[in-house]
Amino acid sequence: MLGTILGDAKDRGLLPVNVAEKRKRRGRKRARRAHGARGLEKKWASPLQVLLLAERCGLLAGREDDFILIVLTVFTGMRWGEAMGLQRPYCRLDHIQVDWQLREYSGKLERFQSRPGFHC
Repeated sequence: MLGTILGDAKDRGLLPVNVAEKRKRRGRKRARRAHGARGLEKKWASPLQVLLLAERCGLLAGREDDFILIVLTVFTGMRWGEAMGLQRPYCRLDHIQVDWQLREYSGKLERFQSRPGFHC
């Protein structure tokens, strides 16, 4: 507001200079333009990177199930709790039905209704 008042006074010839005038091309917008869109890119793992990560997790845990769980969650877009709550009768090669998921509250796993009608 002070900048506006002093700017009007300068325009009318009452002041030689507006000391509260904002400099142009300063602030966040300029910093964003200088960096471009590089900071806004989302990083995604390639299919090879996903398989290598899943293989390493399976080897470190000593369980083949961990390999399958990581590949399943990445390529289907399931949430971790939904993948942990899958039941064998609802998993087929061509169709996966997710009715509920597991969530942890106060150190205990509880069963909650998942996204309605979610199928992979």
